[in-house]
Amino acid sequence: MSKQCKFKVGKYNCGSYAFNLYKEQIDQSEYCDRHYWQDQAQKARADEREACAKVCETAEVPIDISIWQGTKKSLSAATAMGLANAIRARGQA
Repeated sequence: MSKQCKFKVGKYNCGSYAFNLYKEQIDQSEYCDRHYWQDQAQKARADEREACAKVCETAEVPIDISIWQGTKKSLSAATAMGLANAIRARGQA
């Protein structure tokens, strides 16, 4: 009997026989080609989200004093731009 994909959501069971990544020396475990890459993408998104969260937790965002004396909206916008720049800088490092 051939190997079948073990991906399952609720009552849906994939059952695909498409296991071709061994040709590239990739161990896809019990997932078919499609579900292996879907799983890898989900893991990458989670890792990136966590890395961005850590940047936001530790970033020191310099804000001009005039913005501090302005509105809450301008302070929020300056903070958001500072965090976005910190996240972008992380990608350049």
